Amino acid sequence: MTNTLATLQRLLDGPWRHAAASRAACRDNAWEAFQCEQMPTPGWHRPLLRRSYEQCLERAVSLVSGPVDVVLDIIPIWVADTHETEGSADDYWFRGHAVRVGPFGKGESGPMLDDADPAVDVRYRCEAVQWTVGNIVHSRSYAPSIELELRHAVYGVLPGDVLELNAVETVNGDPLPRPTIGVPPFCSWVEPRVTGLARAVVDELRALSITTDDEGNLVDRTRP
Repeated sequence: MTNTLATLQRLLDGPWRHAAASRAACRDNAWEAFQCEQMPTPGWHRPLLRRSYEQCLERAVSLVSGPVDVVLDIIPIWVADTHETEGSADDYWFRGHAVRVGPFGKGESGPMLDDADPAVDVRYRCEAVQWTVGNIVHSRSYAPSIELELRHAVYGVLPGDVLELNAVETVNGDPLPRPTIGVPPFCSWVEPRVTGLARAVVDELRALSITTDDEGNLVDRTRP
């Protein structure tokens, strides 16, 4: 079970190479030092930029709260991200995961061009602790449509969560084969990858799908 816990923690961490350090900073109540290490302070010769940074640092640290105990669900899903042409099952459906602490979200950032690594084929229910945090970011990396806690010309503050798994158990269910559903162009569709899910959960997973019409407007996904 120790190996399973480590695999699932890597799944939640994703490609962020500082994930382990972020958990340590939360445990040690050292978020300010962690932020300064990840986003170095501007030099004194740039006072306006430094003042902006200090304001962002103050806001980022003020967002830190926790830990709180949470129950987390990890459910295998199929994800299809298409491009200019309609995708077939063989070309576009890949193994991914849905993660739920409250509402569902995709465990991997898109587009999915291959199976997730690591990928699991079993549904898990996990016990974890969660911290709410703020991260100093470069504002230019986040479109205006993305809500930041604070947005300056150079720096901003992105709210987020840090999760640390403590225990895990499997939930009954059998793997489902790759879907045979064709996906329209410029869409991202989701299907469950295991059996045993309540109909409401299946609907929640499919609601993660993104569908556009011929003019690029978001529309409801058609069934199947």
